[in-house]
Amino acid sequence: MIDEMALRGLSDAIQTAYLYAVRRLMQYHNRSPDRLGRGEIKH
Repeated sequence: MIDEMALRGLSDAIQTAYLYAVRRLMQYHNRSPDRLGRGEIKH
């Protein structure tokens, strides 16, 4: 994910914000985002 964001030219601040959001999502659901369903990601 980090490499892809860098390739797209996203700023460090945006990358940090995205990573924070993904970490919080993982903590909330107690599992990796790739194991979440669409409904879990939406809510």
